[in-house]
Amino acid sequence: MKKVNQEVEDIYLMIAKWDESGRSHPLIYHLLETAAVAEALWEYGLSSGVKLSITVWMQTDEDNAIRLIVFWIALHDIGKATPSFQRLSQLTAILLKTMGFIFLDCGVNAKHHSLLSAWILEGFIDQLKIETLGNRRKLLYTIGGHHGKMITPRELNSMTYRTKNLGEGRWTDIQNLLFEKITEIINPPETIRLQKGEAVSNAFFSVLSGMMITADWIASNTDYFPYQDPGINLYDYYQQAKESACNALRKLGWIGWQPAGIPRSFQEVFPGISVPNTMQRSVINQLDALSDPFLMILEAPTGNGKTEAALYVADYWMQKEHLRGSYVAMPTQATSNQMFGRVRAYLESRYPEARINLQLVHGNAMISEDFQKMQLTAIADDEPDRLGSVHAMTWFTTKKLSLLAPFGVGTVDQTLLSVLHTRHFVLRLFGLYRKVLIFDEVHAYDVYMLDIFERLLAWLHAIGTSVIILSATLPSETRKSLLRAYNPEAKTEFTPVAYPRLSLNSKQKITVMNVGKPENRSVKLKFINNQPESIVKVLKTVLKDGGCAAIICNTVGRAQTVYRAIKDSGLFGDFPLLLFHARTPFCYREDREKAVLASYGKLSEQPLEPRRGIVVATQVIEQSLDLDFDFLISDLAPIDLLIQRIGRLQRHAQMKFPPLRPAALSTPTCIIAIPDQLIDELPVFEADSYVYDEVFLQRTFLVLRDRTNFTLPEQSDELIEAVYSENEFAGLTDVQLKKMRKLNNALKYKDEASSKKAQDGLIPDVNQGNIFIADEFDLEEDDPNIHPALQAKTRDTQPSVQLVCIIRLEDGRLAFLDEKTPCNIEKNPTGEQVVHALKSIVSISDRSVVGNFIGTQHKYWKKCAPLRYSYPVVFQSDGRQQYICQINPELRLILDQEYGITIEKGI
Repeated sequence: MKKVNQEVEDIYLMIAKWDESGRSHPLIYHLLETAAVAEALWEYGLSSGVKLSITVWMQTDEDNAIRLIVFWIALHDIGKATPSFQRLSQLTAILLKTMGFIFLDCGVNAKHHSLLSAWILEGFIDQLKIETLGNRRKLLYTIGGHHGKMITPRELNSMTYRTKNLGEGRWTDIQNLLFEKITEIINPPETIRLQKGEAVSNAFFSVLSGMMITADWIASNTDYFPYQDPGINLYDYYQQAKESACNALRKLGWIGWQPAGIPRSFQEVFPGISVPNTMQRSVINQLDALSDPFLMILEAPTGNGKTEAALYVADYWMQKEHLRGSYVAMPTQATSNQMFGRVRAYLESRYPEARINLQLVHGNAMISEDFQKMQLTAIADDEPDRLGSVHAMTWFTTKKLSLLAPFGVGTVDQTLLSVLHTRHFVLRLFGLYRKVLIFDEVHAYDVYMLDIFERLLAWLHAIGTSVIILSATLPSETRKSLLRAYNPEAKTEFTPVAYPRLSLNSKQKITVMNVGKPENRSVKLKFINNQPESIVKVLKTVLKDGGCAAIICNTVGRAQTVYRAIKDSGLFGDFPLLLFHARTPFCYREDREKAVLASYGKLSEQPLEPRRGIVVATQVIEQSLDLDFDFLISDLAPIDLLIQRIGRLQRHAQMKFPPLRPAALSTPTCIIAIPDQLIDELPVFEADSYVYDEVFLQRTFLVLRDRTNFTLPEQSDELIEAVYSENEFAGLTDVQLKKMRKLNNALKYKDEASSKKAQDGLIPDVNQGNIFIADEFDLEEDDPNIHPALQAKTRDTQPSVQLVCIIRLEDGRLAFLDEKTPCNIEKNPTGEQVVHALKSIVSISDRSVVGNFIGTQHKYWKKCAPLRYSYPVVFQSDGRQQYICQINPELRLILDQEYGITIEKGI
């Protein structure tokens, strides 16, 4: 390779990074490496539909688009060519001082190099190759925020301490030379003008920012871009960097599946389904009429094939529009885990010869056994280009990177974070860019979540991401709000349409249509008081000839009490009993979930006799878990959630291998347990009103109290609208009317406060303002110890704490819940210990427990990222297969593999 020319020798004096051994890496090399990664991402990592979208925004061709993007990305760290940054390396500072570079003392006013890059490039603002001045300044904000924290107008415009940070004289010469050399090597095209519109500008720069951060992080990986001594000709080095970039992307898993552009039929995508049902055919028939991007809301009964319909639409659209992939967003980790298996099976069947990168995206993904088995650290050098299986490339498993993978399943929270004022929110937006997103169980979102979700929908429309929303039960006003949020400019004339429904926001128009008439079924409805003894009495009667029943309770404490009453009754000795709730350490809960699915999930062969068993659970089985019970007892819940629970009642009657049922349980029957305490003939809900808004509990009670049955799904709309509309009920006493009006007013006040809290944390609407103009602070994603106003909360819930359950063995040693892996809470856990610690975690939101831990961090664990905000608690055996942890004189926790965590107070 050629050696450098003498005239540019000074450029190598600036370094980008160094280590303790004294090695350093020239800044100009890092700038070229980042540019090379960006070019390789464009060439190999992005689909053709993604690149087309960007070129349309930029109103130019692909060659000009990528050269300009590479040019901007190459300039991202020019702020490191400053005394403020170079002084951080003592050896470099000494060398530069001997060569005449002057270091003025910045002291506490030293600024981050990302802001310094924006300051330097402000001097080249007319050479940044983009119209208008407003967009050039947005580019400065983009580069200034490439470390995830956006800069403020005050910071960008400040002249105070600018000279001390940037330097002058030879420093200015070096900065000018860097800009000149980057311009020469990259050779950017003539100035471009973005499409008009604030939404286009914000969408474009958010995608550019995400791509810049991604390229910078990959180029900073010394496994692929090792430290290099100066001396290689810059043009030659850029070519070398391009080869390294391609190698890095291939090994990290960026290069793999790409859409072929050939949609397949429904039967080809799902060979196990011989013929799509009426609803699925209706959805398929709308595909050719859709424009890109679109919003689709599919409302249909549980167990009617909505998931397959959505996956097919996503697959069809990925192929048709050459999109980057898809993400399925679920309401909880448990539902994400189950959906992950279904999506993996679909991908393995659909793309048997392609290398598929599929991620499980939630806080406990790394301890999912199924997910662990899929993980590949890197693609080996001798591995063939095509690898016919589904993998989870570990580079993408890092927090904030998971959404960059082409395929993912996880919690909805991961997508909501992309529109909250957090560090690197643009990285998540880049991950969602030009995909198809499927949101399941949207009815479970509260007002706070819906506000964030509506802001997200507007952004998804702007970045060209199509959205499919699935729900069995959705109030009409919620449906209308979501349709408008995606594209407010669409014509919004709504006419009543019978359930099940397909709603579309496409081609600047909103349309709603019926998608068939599923088979109705009549569900018997009975009421009992909610005393555990009453539930035991009912079970004794209905299960006398066998069968299986589910009891769904509104709180963990009640589920534990009901389960104990059933067990202690001694009436069900030969029945498998199981308690399933969220206040259970992960390892126990995972086993419990598998047991529930194995016993009450879909049958794979003809049964010989009815199933026997009783499951007492909380809301963990009401969403997405594909379970079937002969009989159901449920605490009174808001009507839409009650309908969801009833979706687990004789759910598999039409399956290929339907369960056998005792004759006495042949008719679907739901028993609703209501409080036995009444005031003015309205129930007193006590603890339940902390879980659900009391007004909806009371309205559900009033709607159902005189019914002995209802027909589903035919009456779903009628029931839901009766509960969620603001119409007053006829026949109420004056006292009852007064109470209901008071509850309505309280709900409005609460919703307004909740909505304001959500709005305070959101990035600006995509159609307004400059998203890169940051607040003075970023919201913190993880830290529960800071003030709630500074937390990036995706749900308006009570604070909770993550407790790592540790047991003291008989010999005095500490171990995690597997009773084998040793634990030393006086040391920072590593490797296998971290995994077992995460498996031993339980989340508790009880205020008395939270108050004992919140605001503190463990001395050693705070240094371990996965456990930074977790708290180790040591349990001592009581000799009766239970473990006790005395938190304080008035509070103790009981750990039991069968019951989970029980909280005892006032002891």
